[in-house]
Amino acid sequence: NGLTINQSFTAKGDACNGMIKLRDDYNNYSGGASKLFFAQGSIVQIERASIQKIAVTGANTIDVANSQDLGNNSGINFIGTMTPKTLYWVNGGGDWNNSSHWSFTSGGTPDPNDCQLPDALTNVVFDANSGFTPTSNTVSMPSSGAYVKDMTWINAPNNPIISSPANTYQGYEMNIYGSITLQNNMQYFVNN
Repeated sequence: NGLTINQSFTAKGDACNGMIKLRDDYNNYSGGASKLFFAQGSIVQIERASIQKIAVTGANTIDVANSQDLGNNSGINFIGTMTPKTLYWVNGGGDWNNSSHWSFTSGGTPDPNDCQLPDALTNVVFDANSGFTPTSNTVSMPSSGAYVKDMTWINAPNNPIISSPANTYQGYEMNIYGSITLQNNMQYFVNN
């Protein structure tokens, strides 16, 4: 379970499309890590990535910029910092990865020039100002999964639902690196 990089490796995420995920799912239950071997002189550019269970070997350790260390990594220097943030769900039901549903304030207006999506350092809040109506009350998970630090549901109206498609085997999972608080009168159907 390894990969050799002889020339170059580039992985760059952005705020509008989310973080790049470098994660070992194969060894998820054995506790191991995937190995990336970088040959002498290879060029590595990794930025805005969530990295978990990756062991870098080869000529040198690598530097990654503005990325998240989700644990069990080796041979990686995390440089630059990502600031934890809180995002509030607004504008009723919709897709998790649609930035028009995320605001820095409860009931606020998303900034069209600064599309922000939750990541593993983000606290997300669904509340009375989330805009849920009886016909627009479902938050749909993306096939790439979702990442948050803490998720809080408090007083969101109209029996909200957070859901991934039925009978999915992979993807659509909710990755929570802190805590989750659910409210009464809601439904939670997400792969974990």
